[in-house]
Amino acid sequence: MEQGLDKLSPAIRNYVSEALSSDAGPAVLSDFRSEGKKVLIETLPLSRSERWKYTDLRRYFAKPKKLADAPGDIDRKELERFLLEGYARVVFIDGFLSTELSDLENVDWGPLDRKIAGRVADIKTTGLVALNSVLLTDGFALRVTNSHKQHRPIQLIFLTSDKFCGEIHNRITIEIEENSNATICETHGAIGNGTGLCNYVMEILVGKNALLRYVVHQQAAKKINHIVARAGRIDQDAKFIGFSMLEGGVLSRSETTLSLTGVGSEAKLSGIALMRGRQHCDVTTDIMHEVSRCNSEQVFKNVIDGHGRAVFQGRVYVAQDAQVTEAHQLNRNLLLSKNARADSKPELIIHADDVKCSHGATVGDLDEDALFFLRSRGITENIARGLLIRGFAAEMFEILEDKNVVKYLDDVLEKWLVSSDNDGEVAQP
Repeated sequence: MEQGLDKLSPAIRNYVSEALSSDAGPAVLSDFRSEGKKVLIETLPLSRSERWKYTDLRRYFAKPKKLADAPGDIDRKELERFLLEGYARVVFIDGFLSTELSDLENVDWGPLDRKIAGRVADIKTTGLVALNSVLLTDGFALRVTNSHKQHRPIQLIFLTSDKFCGEIHNRITIEIEENSNATICETHGAIGNGTGLCNYVMEILVGKNALLRYVVHQQAAKKINHIVARAGRIDQDAKFIGFSMLEGGVLSRSETTLSLTGVGSEAKLSGIALMRGRQHCDVTTDIMHEVSRCNSEQVFKNVIDGHGRAVFQGRVYVAQDAQVTEAHQLNRNLLLSKNARADSKPELIIHADDVKCSHGATVGDLDEDALFFLRSRGITENIARGLLIRGFAAEMFEILEDKNVVKYLDDVLEKWLVSSDNDGEVAQP
C-alpha cells in the first residue's frame, strides 16, 4: 500500500504515511479504510491534478494532523441560530453524531448503508474521497420512502466547537426511494474558532420519479479547511434541485458529481459564494449525461472582496447514447476590490449529435452607471454598493420554495454585507 511514497515530498510523505498506518474508527468501517489505502497515494489532490489546478492543498499536508477524538461541548442555545423551523435534524459535533441534540422523530436512519456507501462516490477520481475512506470515523445513513410523503424536511447540521483542532472525515448516505419527495438542508457552522480540516462525503441516490430539493449553507470557522464531495445518481424521471451558499473557512471546496442514469432525469444546480479577506472558495461540478432525454442546468455566482479568490470548474459530459440532451451552465463573478480574483473553467464534453448545450462565464465589478443612478437619487455610496451587491446575490434565492430557508439565507447575506473581513479591510455594506 505504501508503494509510491518516495515520489512525494518529505512533508507530504509524512502525512500520507501516518494516514496509511491509522486504524482509527469502528471495526465495521475497516473495509472502507482498506479500499482507500490502496489508492490514496495516487488520488491525493496535488497541484499536478487538473481537478485541483486552482486549489493547492500541499501546505495543509505539510504536517501530520490528528483525528478528532471526542466532541466538544455545545449548548442547545448555541445550536439554535443554525436551526430551520419545522425541520427534523441530525447534528454532528466535531465529527461525532449527537443523538442528544438531534431530533430524529419519524426519520428513517441508521449506520452507514453499505448498499450505497462506497458505490456512488468514486475513490479513484473524486478528490479526497480516498482520504475520507482511510480516516473514516463516523457516518450516517438516511432514507426517505414513499410512505413518508408528508414527512418533515430534514436538516443535516455539522458543527465544530471552539475545542476542535484536527481532522473530521464523515460520510453520509442518502437514499430517496421511488416516487418520494424530500427536502434536505445541509448546514455547516462553527461555535468558536476551531482549526483543521473538515472532509465530508455525501452519497446520494434519487430513485425513479422522485424529487430531492437539496440546500447547502457553509459557514465554517475562519481557520478551517472545509471540503465536501457530493456524489449522486439520478434515476428515470427523477429530479435533483440543489442550491448552495458558501461563505466560511480559509479554504473551501464544494465538489458535486451527478450521474443522470435514468431516461428523463433532471438536475438543476445553483449557488452563491461570498468571499473576502484571503478566503479561497472552489466550486467544482461534474454532470454526467449517460442516457437520452435528460436535462441539466447550472448557475453559480461569486462575490469576491479583499484578497479573496473564487474558482468555478463546471464540466458537462454527454455520452454517445445520450441523445436529445439539454445542458447549460453559467458562472458570473463580481469583483469588489482590485485584489480579488476569479478563475472560471466551464467545460463541455459532447459525444452525441442531438443536443442543446451552452456554457459561459463573466467577470466584472459593480455597474458604474447603476451606482451613479442610485447616488443621483441621494443614496450614499456605501448603501448604493450594498443594494447592488444584494441584488446580484439575492437573485439566486428565487429557485428556493421554502420561505424559512429564504429568510435564513437572506439574514446570512445581510450579516455578510455589514461585517468586517478577516484580514483587516472593512467590507462595503
